[in-house]
Amino acid sequence: MEQEVALEIRNISKNFVADKKQEEVLDNISLTIYRGEFFIILGPSGCGKTTILKLIAGFIDPTAGKIVMANGQEVRGPGRDRGMVFQALGESLFPWRNVHRNIEFGLSMAKLPKLQRQRIVEEYLVKVGLRKHEKKYPPELSGGMQQRVQIARVLANNPEVLLLDEPFAALDAQTRKIMQRELVTLWRDERKTVIFVTHDIREAISLGQRVVVMTAGPRSCIKELYEVKLPYPRDETTSEFILLLKRIEQDIEKEVKKLLEQQLL
Repeated sequence: MEQEVALEIRNISKNFVADKKQEEVLDNISLTIYRGEFFIILGPSGCGKTTILKLIAGFIDPTAGKIVMANGQEVRGPGRDRGMVFQALGESLFPWRNVHRNIEFGLSMAKLPKLQRQRIVEEYLVKVGLRKHEKKYPPELSGGMQQRVQIARVLANNPEVLLLDEPFAALDAQTRKIMQRELVTLWRDERKTVIFVTHDIREAISLGQRVVVMTAGPRSCIKELYEVKLPYPRDETTSEFILLLKRIEQDIEKEVKKLLEQQLL
C-alpha cells in the first residue's frame, strides 16, 4: 500500500549573512515526510536541524529549493496546517494568560464560537493531564507542565503537521521519559504527522519511525536515513535497540570529529 505524502522538501539550501559573509547552513536537502509518521531529524549541534523546522514552519525562506505540502501548495510563510512547539520552556506561552486561555489563544484568533473553543480546550486539557491546573499561570507550572501546555495549544488548532524543536531538552531525565511516552500516546491518538528535532540518539530511537542523520555544519546535508521497526513502547535494553544506537553513534561521532578537525585548521 502506497503511503500518502504529508510534505516534500525539494533540494533545499539555506544561507545566512553573518558579519557581511555568506554562511552556508544547509546544502541541497531533499526529504519526503509521510502522512501520520513520526519523523526524527538528528545531528550534531550546528548542523541546521532547527533551520529545517523553521523552513517547514514558514518562519524563514530557503535560499534555493522549495517545500511542498500534500495539497500541492508551496510553503511561503506560516500556516494553520503547521504548528510548532519550541525548546525554550515557557517562552512561547503568555505569562498573563492562564493554562486554559493559553490553549484557547489560537482558537480565539480563528474566531471560533465560544462554546466550540471551550469544548476543544477541555478536550486537550484532559489529553495532556492538565484539567486540574487550567487556572494556573505559566510561572506556576513545572517545565513538563509548560511543555504540555505548548503541545496542547498547538494540537488544539488541528494542524496537519506538528513540528517539535528539542521540546524536552531542558527537562530532567525522569520527566523527559514521561513526556516522551505521553507524546507517543498523543501522536497515536491524534494521527498527526510529527517532525521532531533532537541531538539525543536514545530519544530519536525511542520515538521515531524514521531517523535522518545530518552531517556536521557548515553546508549540512543528509548523511543517513534509518527506518526504526521496533514496537512501541520502545525497550532500550533489547539487542535491536542497542545495535541501532551504536550504528548511529558511530555516524554522529564521525561528523563531530570532522567538525573538530575543521576548527583546528
